[in-house]
Amino acid sequence: MLITGDTLLSRFRERESRRESIRQKLTWETIVAIDPFFDDLLHEIEGIKPGERFCANDTWYKKYKPIILNRVGWYAPNYVPEILKIERAYDLVYQRLYDALPDCKGCGCFTGF
Repeated sequence: MLITGDTLLSRFRERESRRESIRQKLTWETIVAIDPFFDDLLHEIEGIKPGERFCANDTWYKKYKPIILNRVGWYAPNYVPEILKIERAYDLVYQRLYDALPDCKGCGCFTGF
């Protein structure tokens, strides 16, 4: 069987169409079903009790962002399921976890304006 350029192009487009469909349908719940660690991380973040001074950005960039970079997104290790390596998965995890952080308090960030 001879595979023509048109056949290859058609298969490529079909595969890309399936991938785009998966990207659009990806949800937080799907991500947690694939890797329950993210739900544990969400509960940990929701349990943070900020003191008199608390910086959400400092906490995020020093503690939580390095963790998620090793589990989701473009830079995730090879053993991570492919669906968790796409940009949408990273964006969903990032937003859900970052938004769960308490607001900055007395830290100097310009979040109170």
